[in-house]
Amino acid sequence: MISLKRNSKLELVEALGKRTRASSIYTPGQTEDFKVSRGRFSNFLTCPRCFYLDRVKGLAEPGMPGWTLNETTDLLLKKEFDECRQHQKPHRLFAQYGTAQWQHFFFWE
Repeated sequence: MISLKRNSKLELVEALGKRTRASSIYTPGQTEDFKVSRGRFSNFLTCPRCFYLDRVKGLAEPGMPGWTLNETTDLLLKKEFDECRQHQKPHRLFAQYGTAQWQHFFFWE
């Protein structure tokens, strides 16, 4: 599976699958306290092995797959409606089903 990761600017970055921030990885024998959030502690109670792989070995959890179907559908519909707005004509589905109020829904004044 290809893992897509985006930074704060929503630009694609390489997904290495390992944690890079040193403060989030426990090093055996370290002298300073290792802080754990409530969520991570809950993860430990759920699956100690997963917690170990995450916090000691630095392996990041696999990301949730994106909503590609939803995003693509939304993008295509927006493009289609923008084109209809540009040409000042109703969408083909509005014309096909005879919606009389399409201008009020479709155009802004």
